[in-house]
Amino acid sequence: MAIGNVEVELKYRVSDAAAAARFAAARTLGPFRVAGRARQVQVEDRYLDTSDGALARAGYAARLRRGPSMTVISVKSTTPSATALHRREELEGPADLSLDPHAWPSSPARSLILEHAGDAPLIELVTVRQLRRTRTLADESSEVELSLDEVAVVAAGRVVD
Repeated sequence: MAIGNVEVELKYRVSDAAAAARFAAARTLGPFRVAGRARQVQVEDRYLDTSDGALARAGYAARLRRGPSMTVISVKSTTPSATALHRREELEGPADLSLDPHAWPSSPARSLILEHAGDAPLIELVTVRQLRRTRTLADESSEVELSLDEVAVVAAGRVVD
């Protein structure tokens, strides 16, 4: 979930597929009730930086996300978290599959990448392929998205996790 330019999310690793399926099928979660249909989508995330790690040194990670109907560049601060709660700056903008930010439409994410990478080419560090299942849940004053992802991490052309 993004609030302004701050993303707030809880991240957990689920090792029991049956428990995850029951969780995703639940009609309620604490005070929240299902507020919409379940959705399923294939997403591919390519994490990018310069060869000398200019974005990482500046405290950012760049993700080029391709979904069925869009390609988006996201830049997130790399503030570490010792818990499941992650709160960090996030900027997004439209992009294409090119690794050249000059080719993307103008956006705050593109501007931040160009500010730190300059004219250095971006390279792909790792690819994350996901089957993402989402549901929107809501109570009287809030809305949240539950996302359960089956993930394959690909580096140097092979699945590593």
